[in-house]
Amino acid sequence: MTAAAYVQYVSDNGTTYQRKTLADLVTPLGLTSEALGAHVMLPRSIHPRYILAKDPATGREHKLRGIAVGNTHWTGATATITVPDPSDRTSTLTLDIAGHFGEKRYAR
Repeated sequence: MTAAAYVQYVSDNGTTYQRKTLADLVTPLGLTSEALGAHVMLPRSIHPRYILAKDPATGREHKLRGIAVGNTHWTGATATITVPDPSDRTSTLTLDIAGHFGEKRYAR
């Protein structure tokens, strides 16, 4: 199992929050890591934007959360993304980007 990392998440309204993710996803997703407590944690009422990526070999889908709005994977400038294989973290998978899903806010 890979270690956890804390990363910045800039919300659609411009507020910077902190969220936890797997450390080996920080670089492939273009996230900015930071020390715990650098920002307020992302409230549970906000679900971060994500891309849905599909493994062309198996059809398995992956939600890759928290990607920045300016990231090439979010803007559609790239059609694939390479991430660590969840079944074997020492190898990688090249996934096809199947969709983009915006941030959702829920009233509590």
